[in-house]
Amino acid sequence: MNHETGPSGSATYRAYILRAWQERPPSHDRPGVWRYSLEDTRTRRRQGFASLDDLTAYLRAHAGSALIAPETPGGPER
Repeated sequence: MNHETGPSGSATYRAYILRAWQERPPSHDRPGVWRYSLEDTRTRRRQGFASLDDLTAYLRAHAGSALIAPETPGGPER
């Protein structure tokens, strides 16, 4: 993970490249499946994810729930 000083001056900063692609099933009558990967911009390490839920769980675990909280009515705007 990238732990440099970020744009806001915070001591912890992570930068990733997000890639998303749709894998087509053998049959065209079914929808494709979306896959995701994150690449740490400092280490170039890639992590793959089979679902959007897996990706967001990873981000929540590594960024902390205070940074990526589930949307709640009346919560702060993004």
